[in-house]
Amino acid sequence: MGCIIEIVDSVNIDANPSGISMQIMDSSHVSLVELQLNWVEFQKYRCDRPVTFGIYLESLSKILKFASNDDIITISAEEDDESLLFQFENPGIEFSPFFSNFPP
Repeated sequence: MGCIIEIVDSVNIDANPSGISMQIMDSSHVSLVELQLNWVEFQKYRCDRPVTFGIYLESLSKILKFASNDDIITISAEEDDESLLFQFENPGIEFSPFFSNFPP
């Protein structure tokens, strides 16, 4: 991600039933980066129709820094929504709710 941020500020990510892809070229047309992740490379993948998301790479990089190596990241979007939801899960960590001794 770090080397791509050096080339461009934002990218269009294309998602379709066969996978996710992006192609980036710098403003001087010297560098070209292409990334393609086929659906078989995911534990679970579902995309009902082709969609393109415009993403600021610095923001995406900050979001992905929250993930650890064992995390499962779920990325989802609603039908007519212009935002993405990132969910992080770690199967090795058991969550227990925090209870306060303070009065309400």
